[in-house]
Amino acid sequence: MVFAICSYAKTLNEMELSEIRSLFQDHLDKSGIEGIVLEGSRSEARVATLSNDGSLIAAGFGKRISPIPNKPNFTDSKVKMYSAENFETIAELTTSEHGIPYSMEFSSDGTQLLVGYEEGAILWDLESALPASIFLPKAPTGFDNPPPMRIDACDFSNDEERVLLAGGSVVSVYEVKSKEELNYFRTPWIKSASYLPSGDIITGHAGVANDVRVYDPTTGDLKQSFKCKSEIISVSYDSTDGVANIAAFNPENHTVIDIYTWDLEGDAPSKEPFSLVGHKDNVTAVQFMPSIGSILTSSYDQTTRRWDAGTGELQSTFQLENALATFHSLAIIENFNPIALPIE
Repeated sequence: MVFAICSYAKTLNEMELSEIRSLFQDHLDKSGIEGIVLEGSRSEARVATLSNDGSLIAAGFGKRISPIPNKPNFTDSKVKMYSAENFETIAELTTSEHGIPYSMEFSSDGTQLLVGYEEGAILWDLESALPASIFLPKAPTGFDNPPPMRIDACDFSNDEERVLLAGGSVVSVYEVKSKEELNYFRTPWIKSASYLPSGDIITGHAGVANDVRVYDPTTGDLKQSFKCKSEIISVSYDSTDGVANIAAFNPENHTVIDIYTWDLEGDAPSKEPFSLVGHKDNVTAVQFMPSIGSILTSSYDQTTRRWDAGTGELQSTFQLENALATFHSLAIIENFNPIALPIE
């Protein structure tokens, strides 16, 4: 299953929602793709993920508004839970204090969902739809009492006794049971972060660094690094081959994506890099599908494209036909066919 989020440039009324839902379903039918359009939220769809067993879909929504004194500068922040069997909404996880959701990860058994927000992170118990733990790592600022940092990437450790929270130029590690912050260390600007099977942390960076790094989560010491030519979009570890698959913007054209493979040793790629050429506007998301040898990308050109992971050859394209819609996030569950498009 390929799961893609659409986000719209304005708030939609009920008539517009109905019209766009019909348009998407009609376009899926005409494309010969089995799929369904999910009821989302009036605010922007930000991020999505699927449980390990493929039974649950989580999608995060929220919209930023102009700051108002003594009031939050976001609205309609929520995470909606869907059944992947019948696509019905089964729960809403709402918070009025933490802002827009930017990252999320299911526990291995699907009973908990870790969500990174504008301000901190919440570990949700999905049976009760209530927070089990709240984590508030502080943003690195010059203030005496800095606000909680925005969490752009989050993950569970292999034993799920710790959680990784990353955002801006900070990585924070918490113990789940005690809610104690075990480590906090600075990095270059983070685009992705996750645990490796070894227990180390792998991060992808933008800004001046433009590299991928492996850190010791206990000490924060840098163990290995791999330099790319431009900003990292995503890093995915392939446990079967023991390599990191890396997607980075081409330094001369952000409609082109350069693909690297790194074995986490030394500073050279494991095989010759190649490029994905075909998008007509900036790329918004990249997902690797190693078990079927494909890479999925989305772009502001209103397409999602599937590429051969070995050669970079374009395999297929799904084209949107609505000026308001753009794919922002991709999540994948394999051995299942539908494309689900949550809309505002």
